[in-house]
Amino acid sequence: MDSRNTHTKPHIVCVPFPAQGHIIPMMQLAKLLNSRNFHVTFISTEHNQRRLIFSLGDHFLNLSSSFNFETIPDGLPRIEPDQSHTPVGLFGSIPKTCLEPFKNVLLKLNNDPEVPNVTGIVADTCMSFAVDAGREFGVPVVSLWTASACGFMAYFQFPEFVKRGIFPFKDQSFLTDGTLDTKIDWIPGMTDIRMKDIPSFIQKTDANDIGNIPLLKVHQTSLHHHSFSSLFWKLGGSEPRLVDAAAKQLSILPFYHSFWNRTTKPSLDLAAELLEMCTATKMAKVFFTNSGSEANDTQVCCYLQQ
Repeated sequence: MDSRNTHTKPHIVCVPFPAQGHIIPMMQLAKLLNSRNFHVTFISTEHNQRRLIFSLGDHFLNLSSSFNFETIPDGLPRIEPDQSHTPVGLFGSIPKTCLEPFKNVLLKLNNDPEVPNVTGIVADTCMSFAVDAGREFGVPVVSLWTASACGFMAYFQFPEFVKRGIFPFKDQSFLTDGTLDTKIDWIPGMTDIRMKDIPSFIQKTDANDIGNIPLLKVHQTSLHHHSFSSLFWKLGGSEPRLVDAAAKQLSILPFYHSFWNRTTKPSLDLAAELLEMCTATKMAKVFFTNSGSEANDTQVCCYLQQ
């Protein structure tokens, strides 16, 4: 008899972008899910897996029988465990390399009688290949945005920068002629900002520059999710306005209910409550942002899909 028939746990596959500021929030979420009786498979690149073993020892890979690690290649030349690949290199290589290996991991997990079938994927927004894989396997995908709501709003405006003729810049003179001091007053929810305050990925003269990929991924991955809910998780007085603006920007997608809470609970405790709420409403897809902080006075806005 197939032993998977005795499994009752949902099985979530977590796919972080292979950089520290992305891996840590994903690992926090993965541990939270695991603590709530989810079976978790955490996907590392082969290089980052070597880095983890080099730094922490291979016992790190044995957190529990319901928390496993799998690897996929990043497509870049092998380097020493104490070295890091550049973000630009990863952004260029990952879209070309990771889809098929990731699909092979999903197939392997679904054919393994010792673990539950994969029931969901949580993928960093920059790892949009996971959305394609999830669609092919019929598995819902959650997109994790690991920066702030204001960062999301800036990245999400990339098509508007193109439409307005701002991007790409005509030549390098924009660096010295005061262009970067130009006020930007048309991004919803964001006031008193200048061109130089926009993430530097926008500062390019070549429309095909590989560094533009992060800008495209935020917009494209968001649109991939024809229907998802939204949870923005961030500190700071300006974030509520930005969260509301972001929700309106995504109004092409069906948002149904809104939940607002201002709390002094640590963010991970609050996340546990939200996880229960999301599970109870049987949400298929969610969009998270996370400041990476566990400080108090967390402000949360959650849009729930019915």
